[in-house]
Amino acid sequence: MPGASDSGRLPPVWNVRQRDPHFVGRDDELVRIHRALRGAAPPDAAMGARGVGIVCAAGADEAGGVGRTELAVEYAHRHHGCYRLVWWVDAQTPARAESCLLGLATILVPAVTGPGTTVLRELWAELARRADWLLIYDDVDSPLDLGIAAPPDTGHVIMIGRAPEIGRLMPTLVELGDLDRADSIRLLRLHDTRAGEAEAALLAATVGDLPLALAQAGRFLAGTGLPIAAYLRLLDEWHAPGTAEAAERAEAAERAGAAEGAGAAEAANEASGGSGLPRIVATSRAWLERDSPATAEILDGLAFLATAPFPLVVADGVDVIGGELLRLGLVWRDEAGIRVHPLVRKWLRAGLGGEERRRRALRGALRLLTLAGRDLHDGAEAGHRSDLTRLEPHVRAVSAWMDTAGPAGAEAESAEIRRLTLLVVGFLHRSGRYDDGRGLSGPVRCRWARDLGPDHPDVLSAAVVEASILLDGLGVDGGHATETGFGGAPAPSAGPAPAAGPAPAAGPAAPAVTAAVVTAQILLTQAYSRRLRTLGPEHREVLVVASSLARAHGEIGDRGEAVRLYRDTLGRQRDRFGPDDPDTLRSAHGLGDILTRLGEFAEADVLLRDTHDRRARRCGTDHLDTQATALVLGVALRGLGLPCEARVLHERVLAWARRQLGYEHPQTLDAALQLALDLVALGEVGRGRDVFTEVIGWEVFGWFDEPPTGPGASVPRWAARHRTEIAKLWSGG
Repeated sequence: MPGASDSGRLPPVWNVRQRDPHFVGRDDELVRIHRALRGAAPPDAAMGARGVGIVCAAGADEAGGVGRTELAVEYAHRHHGCYRLVWWVDAQTPARAESCLLGLATILVPAVTGPGTTVLRELWAELARRADWLLIYDDVDSPLDLGIAAPPDTGHVIMIGRAPEIGRLMPTLVELGDLDRADSIRLLRLHDTRAGEAEAALLAATVGDLPLALAQAGRFLAGTGLPIAAYLRLLDEWHAPGTAEAAERAEAAERAGAAEGAGAAEAANEASGGSGLPRIVATSRAWLERDSPATAEILDGLAFLATAPFPLVVADGVDVIGGELLRLGLVWRDEAGIRVHPLVRKWLRAGLGGEERRRRALRGALRLLTLAGRDLHDGAEAGHRSDLTRLEPHVRAVSAWMDTAGPAGAEAESAEIRRLTLLVVGFLHRSGRYDDGRGLSGPVRCRWARDLGPDHPDVLSAAVVEASILLDGLGVDGGHATETGFGGAPAPSAGPAPAAGPAPAAGPAAPAVTAAVVTAQILLTQAYSRRLRTLGPEHREVLVVASSLARAHGEIGDRGEAVRLYRDTLGRQRDRFGPDDPDTLRSAHGLGDILTRLGEFAEADVLLRDTHDRRARRCGTDHLDTQATALVLGVALRGLGLPCEARVLHERVLAWARRQLGYEHPQTLDAALQLALDLVALGEVGRGRDVFTEVIGWEVFGWFDEPPTGPGASVPRWAARHRTEIAKLWSGG
């Protein structure tokens, strides 16, 4: 029964999803959670740190299905009157947890700006002043990885997961297993009101008492109108030895066992004919295959995608994913999109026996991505950033499958999918997510070169954007850079990298030559030679690569060659496409940047002012390209002895970058550093240091010699690349 607090309006701050209308049982667990969190104290008393972990009982499937999330949702709804703040945190990864908490921060501390770590500290400070809150962390893999996303100890926390560490961190642990048989019967009869108690008991005994299995069976019955007796016959018929379905699952079991060992073999063997959820999922899939093969293909395609929600897809006015899949309970929909339970996904993948079905599944996944990305186009990031954010994990997941698909993958991967993949890589690059961008672009380039040939335009486009990622962001150690050519073949020797000469005192220092820079130069050299051979010296794509190659020469220290190539390319682009063409302006910006690095400030000033004005007229003052030119122009102005003008420009760029890109984007960090150096040039050394550390944070200092790698390490790695300029802030210039 609902608790006394299950009345009235929801708390002012609340983001918990709707409760399951078919929730049954778990009364003892709900009481235990409430006592652990609230105790005997009055609702408005400061309770101190209270925490409950909800995990699978020993012997339960590690992927869940016992109803941990539903239990927490039910608790939040029953006892919402005890709190003024209840916030659900998707903690599948630390990045997702931080994103959810930053959403809470916009409500509680809206005036606070800065890096994510700064905002979270202010959020925790606000929560530390109150005790009327409950945070629910869902799908925690390793609590210790949450780091800054871990809350203070003044309120209440529910942590849902399967890691043993949860038991060591939470004062109370609630372990969930199968339902009692009486509750299993109640759950089935809630889904199918026609069912009698005896036949519901027979079905519960057949499929087991796992809540997810019972819910899947109940939704199938409600969605199809099939009587329980007929459903039981289906479970037997489609799993009987000798049937085509049983043979297909046996093949999947054999393949999984050979590939992943005994554990996978046992799992696939259960899928091939065991009881419980695997049997239910396979039966629902077989029902779809019989009545709607296209829908079954979509379902298999969802198993290829990432665990993140997939956006709603409508084609010709029809919900492509919903409909039958929602009716049968194989997917569910919330505000974030379409979701598939991890266990359902697991058994769908285990049942992908036979090359034909795997080919169809891949085709279904690619169709979903094609439909979801059909309205995206080059340069659409500003208007479609949220779409790219949602599609990115799915593009990466399917790309990983494609790497192992062989000829079947090559046949299925259309030009539209390659276009979407390049859009996602470009989005990751412009978002400053260089590790993720390289992790996608490198394998994609090699796969496309293998399947399409090294001269294919998409292969060359992938090489160019990969080189840009390498030049922009993999840090001093080169990150994942490898000196390989197209398709993973050894690249021709580039010879020893030229030594980077000392930079002029007033301009930025030349970065150390790294494996990333060398690899970028190799990729661009190959792309340039291939495009030049097939397209000729005046073709737009050839000139685009030439401009990028000029930049690589500058980064590797050969700035004379960089200036020569930039001048030649810029002249050709102005003649063919005009001075306002985006590619022309990109080369003009690059040449201005190199001239600034060389200390040729007067020429750089004239070129960059013209480029900035043209970009502002064409794209607007708030465009990323316009702001990038303003940033470099400010450096040239400071070099000309005009730090006041430089300061004005850099203040504008920094304000824009904070607002549009966030505090940890490289352009934001660049703007903060250049503004700080402007202040140093004006004699305001202390103010310059304060501006810089306000943006970048103090945590980066001491990490210059061995900057960390991996996710979340972009800021210290950026600092390591700019150590010479940062040192000027503390040496007074």
